[in-house]
Amino acid sequence: HVLTNGRYRGEVGVEHRRRGGYQPLAIFRQMREIFSLVRKLKLDILHLFGFERMVALAGLLRLTRLPCPTTVTAYRRPKASHWIKLAKHAGPIVTATKHAQEGWQELGIPAIQLRHGVIRELCTELDSTHPPVRKRVLFWRILTEEAGGDLCVAAYNQLASQFPEISFDF
Repeated sequence: HVLTNGRYRGEVGVEHRRRGGYQPLAIFRQMREIFSLVRKLKLDILHLFGFERMVALAGLLRLTRLPCPTTVTAYRRPKASHWIKLAKHAGPIVTATKHAQEGWQELGIPAIQLRHGVIRELCTELDSTHPPVRKRVLFWRILTEEAGGDLCVAAYNQLASQFPEISFDF
């Protein structure tokens, strides 16, 4: 389902003259569409995911009596915003990292950490066998400046000569 976007955005790859912000009428249209889908599909729960604006949307939906509970997966620590007050009404907030969880908790907003993937205790599973010594450092993100790729390249360049037995990969 494609819903109205309540934010100011240009086309992908095209700079929009107004950065950030909301389109009030589009937000109301988006909320009406969400309410309609929740009723039509008879959803038991609405799971939203994104940044602090998505958490704020969940709070706004709950304040306007969405007919089902919400939960939000928040990808990062919240940035300061007057919209953040809505997060207290969003329902459970889930983060993948302790760092993001602590950011929400510092604002007095409960959040739980739920790490990605299957969490296993390999040393216990392997009994007395120890896993092999790792010889690789992996940067597991999109290699862009925004994701810190430039900092990683600089760090790898400094460390590579000191640790020739380790492979620094992207």
